[in-house]
Amino acid sequence: MAARSVGIVGAGLIGTSIGLALSRQGVDVVLADRDQERARIAGALGAGRAWTRDDVPRHVVLAVPPGAVAAELRRRQRTTPGAVFTDTASVKRRPQEEAAQLGCDLDSFCGGHPIAGRELSGPTAASADLFRDRPWVLTPAGATSTRARDEAAWVATACGARPVVMDPSDHDVALGLVSHVPQLLSSLLAARMVDLPDDVLRLAGTGLHDTTRLAGSDPALWDDIVRANAEIILDVVQALAGDLEDLRLALAADHGERILALLRAGNDGRTRLLRSRAGAEPVPT
Repeated sequence: MAARSVGIVGAGLIGTSIGLALSRQGVDVVLADRDQERARIAGALGAGRAWTRDDVPRHVVLAVPPGAVAAELRRRQRTTPGAVFTDTASVKRRPQEEAAQLGCDLDSFCGGHPIAGRELSGPTAASADLFRDRPWVLTPAGATSTRARDEAAWVATACGARPVVMDPSDHDVALGLVSHVPQLLSSLLAARMVDLPDDVLRLAGTGLHDTTRLAGSDPALWDDIVRANAEIILDVVQALAGDLEDLRLALAADHGERILALLRAGNDGRTRLLRSRAGAEPVPT
């Protein structure tokens, strides 16, 4: 494994965590970031060394937001001949479509998304164990070569994750519900706290802190993610709007049975969520 060379573009939370995990395995990791200070910090933490003009890694991970994937892929394909590529963006269909429109070589690209993260951002929030036992979705396109897919799967496994293969559109539908909308709901709820007096905020318990944890995430990054998956997110938001209307009507009519049914449905959904995580098994690629 020590003979492997991996380039990482983007020294934020995800890119630095990948660098830390791979470096721990003896991989020669080279780092690049538009913010040279972030790359320097990631390197100082042990995530890799600075990417120089002489470095030609065999595999490149694009740890950049969805809106930057296609342009960065085109750029790196021109400067890193013979390499295969993957990304880490949490939206898959739109970046792949944009890459095709830019004339990128899709044979050498396999989309990827590690299902792990934190509400904190930047290299100092990174951890070599961030991906351990977590799913890492691979979204190969029809043109994706076996080598590109295998290399992407190897990166996921080397980081301690469980590779899972999905269609890009299926991925976006799933993540819209289980990731993107929860982020927005957390932000909306936290925004209600802005104008509350301090003596009221001091009454908040762990429930509010738990449900607003995601609101501490990077707004610029999430703006990019939400825009890239807006169509799917809109469908989920409209469904939730219907649920809220049901709740409003039940409250207005003092309809206790309906309110109790809504709360019990929440119990059932929470139970399924906990069981799915407890019983997670590796999915072969």
